[in-house]
Amino acid sequence: MWADEQVQRADDTTILGVEVDGVLVHQEMGWHEMKVGTLAPLGPGVHSDPTHGRATLAWGAASYGVGGEDAEAFWWRVYVEALRRGLGTPAVRTVVVLADGAHWIGDRARAFVGLPGVEVVEIVDIYHAYGYLWAVGHALYGAGSLRAAAWVEPLKDQLYLHGAAPILAALAALTPTTAEALSASADAQTYVTRNVARLDYPRVVAPPLPIGSGAVESACTCLVEARLKQAGMRWGISGSQAIASLRAVQRSGRWAAFWQTHPERQPVATVPPPAPPAAAAPAKRPAAPAAPAVPVRPPRVAAHPAAPRPRPTPAQRPLLLPRSA
Repeated sequence: MWADEQVQRADDTTILGVEVDGVLVHQEMGWHEMKVGTLAPLGPGVHSDPTHGRATLAWGAASYGVGGEDAEAFWWRVYVEALRRGLGTPAVRTVVVLADGAHWIGDRARAFVGLPGVEVVEIVDIYHAYGYLWAVGHALYGAGSLRAAAWVEPLKDQLYLHGAAPILAALAALTPTTAEALSASADAQTYVTRNVARLDYPRVVAPPLPIGSGAVESACTCLVEARLKQAGMRWGISGSQAIASLRAVQRSGRWAAFWQTHPERQPVATVPPPAPPAAAAPAKRPAAPAAPAVPVRPPRVAAHPAAPRPRPTPAQRPLLLPRSA
């Protein structure tokens, strides 16, 4: 299905890490969640957390996917990328899914990456679980108070060392006196109860598997927010998807291969241009209308000489009276 160089080799590691999260983008119809996934081999090297001193398998060369589609369609995107990274071959025998405990992630992860012969290990990001504890502590004793910290800090250690059981016991022992504290306590109990198996940190720190989803949270910031959430931006669905997809291709180290096969990169076929149409002969100027015929005057005929006038006879002459004196 994939080129040999695109599939993770079995002698590198047999563990594939998958982290999934979501981030809101302002689109034309309002705020919409874009889902982000990142996949990478885990190990064989080890990374040490300088803050807590925890050692975990190192996150290898990562690839990314971003989509604005619904959860079901997005998990198909993750599944295809997992195949590209070796899922379904001897290169991957364990898939570690790290997320924040959201329903759309936990309800589908195993169905999409749990192929026959592949162990799926689901882990809730421990810092999200800490957030629920802090919400309860602040509601009970006041935000930023020493009493809140005194209640939360020991429970953080208990969670890391023993999993969900001591947390559920501490929440059950509370007697909230305000609506805020009651709501925060109920939310924390629901979250921990739903994710008991995913909060079993003693089981996953031995290999040692990572327990934080910082890789995908960083991807949300770098791939999506840095480009699509700048001041005043509002995106169309297709435009935001196109930009996010291009950034995911580039960050996955596949830009050169993508560009070599892009239609805009291909040379244009050298088809000779069509011959210009033959110049039309200039239209003849219409002939001027013929001048009306000038009637030809008949030639003048010389008059016949008049005959001499006859002189009157004496008898024909009038009587001329003499002039009076």
